[in-house]
Amino acid sequence: MSSHSTSFPLVTIVVISYNQGRYIQENLDSIKSQTYPNIELIVGDDASADNSVEVFDKWLSENNYPTIHKNHHTQNTGLATMLNECIAKANGKYIKLIAADDYLHPEAIEKCVAKLESLGDDYGMVFTDTFVVDENSDIAEEYFGYNQSQLSNGKLVSDQLLIENKIPALSVILHTEVLKKSKPYKLNFILEDYSKWLELSTQYSIAYIDEKLAYYRRHAENISKLKIDKILIEELVLKAKYDQEGILKKEINHRIYTLFKQKKINGELKSILKKYKFLNIKSTLILNFGSVAFFYFGVKKYWEFFVFIFSFLLNSFSVDTIFFFPFYHTGGAERVHLDIVKSMGRKKSITLFTNYSNNNHFYSEFIEYSHCYNLRYYLDNKYFRKILDCAFRCIGRVNKISTLGCNTMFYYEKLPILSGKIKKTDLIHAFSYPDLGIEIPSLKYVNYLNQRIVINQKTKQDFEVLYANNSVNQLYLDRIVVVNNMVEIPDLLFEKGIKNELEIIYCGRISPEKRVNLIVEIGDKLSQNIHLRIYGPIEKNVKNTEKYYKGHILDSNQLSDIYKQTDILLITSEREGFPMVVMEAMAQGVVCICTNVGGIKEHIQNGINGFLVENNSQENIINTFVEIINNLNKDKKLLKSLSENAYLYAKDNFSKKIFEEKYLKILKN
Repeated sequence: MSSHSTSFPLVTIVVISYNQGRYIQENLDSIKSQTYPNIELIVGDDASADNSVEVFDKWLSENNYPTIHKNHHTQNTGLATMLNECIAKANGKYIKLIAADDYLHPEAIEKCVAKLESLGDDYGMVFTDTFVVDENSDIAEEYFGYNQSQLSNGKLVSDQLLIENKIPALSVILHTEVLKKSKPYKLNFILEDYSKWLELSTQYSIAYIDEKLAYYRRHAENISKLKIDKILIEELVLKAKYDQEGILKKEINHRIYTLFKQKKINGELKSILKKYKFLNIKSTLILNFGSVAFFYFGVKKYWEFFVFIFSFLLNSFSVDTIFFFPFYHTGGAERVHLDIVKSMGRKKSITLFTNYSNNNHFYSEFIEYSHCYNLRYYLDNKYFRKILDCAFRCIGRVNKISTLGCNTMFYYEKLPILSGKIKKTDLIHAFSYPDLGIEIPSLKYVNYLNQRIVINQKTKQDFEVLYANNSVNQLYLDRIVVVNNMVEIPDLLFEKGIKNELEIIYCGRISPEKRVNLIVEIGDKLSQNIHLRIYGPIEKNVKNTEKYYKGHILDSNQLSDIYKQTDILLITSEREGFPMVVMEAMAQGVVCICTNVGGIKEHIQNGINGFLVENNSQENIINTFVEIINNLNKDKKLLKSLSENAYLYAKDNFSKKIFEEKYLKILKN
């Protein structure tokens, strides 16, 4: 194959097996099927107890694959030793390391080599996305880690890698010279890949291809062998070693404290962590003075907890309502929770947060209107939980209080101990199909609830079915009340005028159930005077989204300005409750075209204030959306009429006044 050496530099593929005989043929077949013509193959087996060696030898014999090197051990030495030996035998300009139970897309090598060849020597490696497959090679899920919008021109920077490793090792191709010059793989080290990527990221750039070009196999054998404690400690060591700017100092110091509490810091680990130059006072004292320092901080935490309990009990005398919510980070549900808290008035409630939030997006507004406490700091301690229970028992005996909880099992677990004088209400935004969520474990607490709030008739109907299927007394259905969410509605509809060009948006999470791929295909079929823009956080890579993607908008004023310039909102979801984005859009006179799912049909009146598209085949959905958009593009008077009707409907149904009146009636009566 030397004739390809100029235009197609040699690539070495190293396949390693340990008791993976049943998957080897699929792996090797995928290598043989590569569109790239210049490959040498190295196969290694680390003394497998199964038939791995026989499968290797049979395949190599039957396929007569060129440029073969075999490295079969008679005694198990571990993955690191096998990798180091095989890497030393590699002759290619580029090298790929892959486990024998994984396999490749036919174009994987061709596209990765083309990417590296197009870049300079500053790039040491390239990686792609992958699919996850099960034991039968059926796609179980789509793997997605970093995505194009998070990277800088398709380049992974070391800070992103330091925060979290999302590089699928089987998708990586490296410069062989770069790999050979780096440190050998560490023996008995589980996170050998992460260690290698961090090491290389300090010297080279890392490129990324936004395609799924590999298949990672998830099965019982490779899951059961994960040693979680060892992985967490290795990850801590690596982050402490490579965090030269202190971007992880808060996380690392917290983990030092947690590991010491769990008695998992030995002498060797202690000496490694002492070298981390961003240690805070707590970690420094614990690593140097051990149990004495730990005792001090333990006492300090107990003192802080008793201050919290005292403050909590004191404030309970002056409030009407206690809320139990999981988060205060960015989210539609969190926005609704904040609106409910605001409806009670300033400092007329206590809000207990039970989970770790991803960001502080709504926290400043929560603390402005409510006495807020983060229970997450205390819930891992059984003694703290018992004291909390005593506090909950006391509250209802001295004050008439309402409680409302949403999306947190902690609230349901506390219902039996809350006094009978306390009014108990929960809020369910929507059923989490296809895998039902909190609505199922909450069933056994139905008899403790005075009322259940849902945001649309569809969810109430879902409860009717759920109660019937689980033999729940149908009398409890009378306790379910529907309350629409609210949005800010302008006093007057912004006059968009009749324009020659249409502005269309999708606004929401880019996730599987939203089917943004359909939005992209709709956009591709629209005429040049119709402009599509996509906004929202990317949770899944969608091919060609970058053509229309304009970022994730968090500022409410900026989002309002976008709606004012928008004519049509597209929703192509396969399941929904009733999206906040539809309410926000209607309030600004945006015409919504939506798939007929969830509670959308309760508010979108087909042909009057928007359009409903039946949720059938994806081809029909795309064609129907395009047809409706084209008709509106031709009939601007109809578009204007729909816009006015959408605004008026929102004003009559989603106003702040109606929302607050209903919640005050439920919680304060």
